[in-house]
Amino acid sequence: MSRQRHPRLSEEELRVMVEENLRVEPQLFGAQVQHISIARKMELWRRIVDRVNAVGQHPRNREDIRKRWNDLRGKVRSVISRHNIAIQRTVGRPPPPPPQLTTWEEQVLTIMHPEGLGGVSGGMDTGPLPNVTRQEGPDISTPPTQEAHSDGSSSGQLDPDDQPGPS
Repeated sequence: MSRQRHPRLSEEELRVMVEENLRVEPQLFGAQVQHISIARKMELWRRIVDRVNAVGQHPRNREDIRKRWNDLRGKVRSVISRHNIAIQRTVGRPPPPPPQLTTWEEQVLTIMHPEGLGGVSGGMDTGPLPNVTRQEGPDISTPPTQEAHSDGSSSGQLDPDDQPGPS
Protein backbone atom coordinates (compact mmCIF):
# COMPACT_ATOMS: atom_id res chain seq x y z
CA MET A 1 0.00 0.00 0.00
CA SER A 2 1.54 3.32 -1.05
CA ARG A 3 1.51 6.39 1.12
CA GLN A 4 -0.64 9.25 -0.11
CA ARG A 5 0.79 12.74 -0.09
CA HIS A 6 -1.13 15.47 1.63
CA PRO A 7 -2.04 18.46 -0.50
CA ARG A 8 0.22 21.46 -0.10
CA LEU A 9 -0.66 24.00 2.52
CA SER A 10 -2.67 26.88 1.10
CA GLU A 11 -1.49 30.48 1.45
CA GLU A 12 -3.96 30.96 4.30
CA GLU A 13 -2.82 27.78 6.07
CA LEU A 14 0.82 28.88 5.75
CA ARG A 15 -0.01 32.33 7.10
CA VAL A 16 -1.81 30.89 10.13
CA MET A 17 0.92 28.29 10.75
CA VAL A 18 3.65 30.94 10.71
CA GLU A 19 1.69 33.39 12.87
CA GLU A 20 0.89 30.73 15.46
CA ASN A 21 4.44 29.37 15.53
CA LEU A 22 5.85 32.87 15.94
CA ARG A 23 3.45 33.50 18.80
CA VAL A 24 4.62 30.43 20.77
CA GLU A 25 8.22 30.32 19.46
CA PRO A 26 9.88 31.04 22.84
CA GLN A 27 8.04 28.09 24.38
CA LEU A 28 8.59 25.63 21.54
CA PHE A 29 12.06 26.60 20.32
CA GLY A 30 13.44 29.57 22.23
CA ALA A 31 14.63 30.53 25.68
CA GLN A 32 11.74 28.90 27.56
CA VAL A 33 11.96 25.51 25.85
CA GLN A 34 13.78 23.85 28.77
CA HIS A 35 11.13 24.98 31.25
CA ILE A 36 8.09 23.75 29.32
CA SER A 37 6.75 20.23 29.87
CA ILE A 38 6.23 17.85 26.99
CA ALA A 39 2.49 17.90 27.69
CA ARG A 40 2.47 21.70 27.35
CA LYS A 41 4.41 21.52 24.08
CA MET A 42 1.94 18.95 22.74
CA GLU A 43 -0.90 21.29 23.72
CA LEU A 44 0.75 24.20 21.90
CA TRP A 45 1.15 22.08 18.76
CA ARG A 46 -2.49 20.91 19.04
CA ARG A 47 -3.64 24.56 19.14
CA ILE A 48 -1.54 25.39 16.08
CA VAL A 49 -2.98 22.40 14.21
CA ASP A 50 -6.54 23.34 15.23
CA ARG A 51 -6.08 26.89 13.95
CA VAL A 52 -4.53 25.70 10.67
CA ASN A 53 -7.37 23.19 10.22
CA ALA A 54 -9.92 25.94 10.89
CA VAL A 55 -8.83 27.79 7.72
CA GLY A 56 -7.91 24.79 5.57
CA GLN A 57 -9.88 22.33 3.49
CA HIS A 58 -7.79 19.25 4.32
CA PRO A 59 -7.32 18.01 7.88
CA ARG A 60 -3.74 18.20 9.11
CA ASN A 61 -2.11 16.53 12.09
CA ARG A 62 0.70 17.60 14.40
CA GLU A 63 3.37 15.71 12.43
CA ASP A 64 2.29 17.38 9.16
CA ILE A 65 2.39 20.87 10.61
CA ARG A 66 5.59 20.33 12.56
CA LYS A 67 7.36 18.91 9.50
CA ARG A 68 6.16 21.79 7.33
CA TRP A 69 7.39 24.29 9.94
CA ASN A 70 10.81 22.62 10.10
CA ASP A 71 10.97 22.48 6.30
CA LEU A 72 10.16 26.18 6.07
CA ARG A 73 12.85 27.07 8.61
CA GLY A 74 15.35 24.88 6.74
CA LYS A 75 14.49 26.56 3.45
CA VAL A 76 15.01 30.03 4.93
CA ARG A 77 18.30 28.94 6.51
CA SER A 78 19.49 27.50 3.20
CA VAL A 79 18.57 30.60 1.16
CA ILE A 80 20.29 32.95 3.61
CA SER A 81 23.38 30.73 3.89
CA ARG A 82 23.78 30.56 0.11
CA HIS A 83 23.42 34.35 -0.05
CA ASN A 84 26.06 34.82 2.68
CA ILE A 85 28.45 32.52 0.81
CA ALA A 86 27.85 34.48 -2.42
CA ILE A 87 28.64 37.72 -0.59
CA GLN A 88 31.95 36.29 0.66
CA ARG A 89 32.91 35.31 -2.90
CA THR A 90 32.41 38.80 -4.34
CA VAL A 91 35.70 40.35 -3.34
CA GLY A 92 36.15 43.58 -5.30
CA ARG A 93 32.72 43.33 -6.90
CA PRO A 94 29.33 44.57 -5.76
CA PRO A 95 27.48 42.06 -3.57
CA PRO A 96 24.59 40.09 -5.03
CA PRO A 97 21.07 41.41 -4.41
CA PRO A 98 19.35 40.08 -1.29
CA PRO A 99 17.31 36.92 -1.79
CA GLN A 100 13.62 37.28 -2.53
CA LEU A 101 11.70 35.85 0.42
CA THR A 102 7.96 35.44 0.75
CA THR A 103 6.15 37.26 3.54
CA TRP A 104 6.09 34.22 5.80
CA GLU A 105 9.74 33.41 5.06
CA GLU A 106 10.65 36.93 6.17
CA GLN A 107 8.64 36.39 9.35
CA VAL A 108 10.45 33.12 10.02
CA LEU A 109 13.77 34.88 9.46
CA THR A 110 12.99 37.34 12.27
CA ILE A 111 13.18 34.58 14.90
CA MET A 112 16.21 32.73 13.58
CA HIS A 113 19.54 33.21 15.35
CA PRO A 114 22.37 34.61 13.17
CA GLU A 115 24.70 31.75 14.15
CA GLY A 116 22.25 29.27 12.66
CA LEU A 117 22.15 31.13 9.37
CA GLY A 118 25.76 31.09 8.33
CA GLY A 119 28.15 30.44 11.15
CA VAL A 120 29.62 32.67 13.78
CA SER A 121 30.95 36.02 12.60
CA GLY A 122 34.72 36.06 12.94
CA GLY A 123 34.77 32.31 13.54
CA MET A 124 37.47 29.93 12.40
CA ASP A 125 37.05 27.57 9.49
CA THR A 126 37.61 24.04 10.72
CA GLY A 127 37.38 22.40 7.33
CA PRO A 128 40.24 20.53 5.69
CA LEU A 129 43.41 22.51 5.20
CA PRO A 130 44.48 23.39 1.68
CA ASN A 131 47.59 21.70 0.28
CA VAL A 132 50.50 23.31 2.07
CA THR A 133 54.17 22.63 1.44
CA ARG A 134 55.75 21.49 4.66
CA GLN A 135 58.93 23.28 5.67
CA GLU A 136 61.78 21.10 6.85
CA GLY A 137 62.96 21.67 10.37
CA PRO A 138 64.37 19.77 13.32
CA ASP A 139 62.74 16.43 14.02
CA ILE A 140 60.93 16.88 17.31
CA SER A 141 59.08 13.58 17.23
CA THR A 142 61.73 11.79 19.35
CA PRO A 143 63.56 13.25 22.36
CA PRO A 144 67.35 13.59 22.27
CA THR A 145 69.23 10.67 23.82
CA GLN A 146 72.23 12.53 25.19
CA GLU A 147 72.33 15.12 27.93
CA ALA A 148 74.84 17.95 28.08
CA HIS A 149 76.92 18.33 31.25
CA SER A 150 77.82 21.62 32.86
CA ASP A 151 81.44 21.22 31.68
CA GLY A 152 80.29 21.05 28.02
CA SER A 153 80.78 17.29 27.59
CA SER A 154 77.91 14.96 26.83
CA SER A 155 77.13 11.33 27.47
CA GLY A 156 74.26 8.98 27.04
CA GLN A 157 73.51 9.12 30.77
CA LEU A 158 72.10 11.72 33.09
CA ASP A 159 74.35 13.72 35.39
CA PRO A 160 74.54 11.93 38.78
CA ASP A 161 73.05 14.98 40.48
CA ASP A 162 70.03 14.86 38.14
CA GLN A 163 69.23 11.17 38.66
CA PRO A 164 66.16 10.31 40.67
CA GLY A 165 66.71 8.71 44.01
CA PRO A 166 65.99 9.00 47.70
CA SER A 167 66.25 12.47 49.10
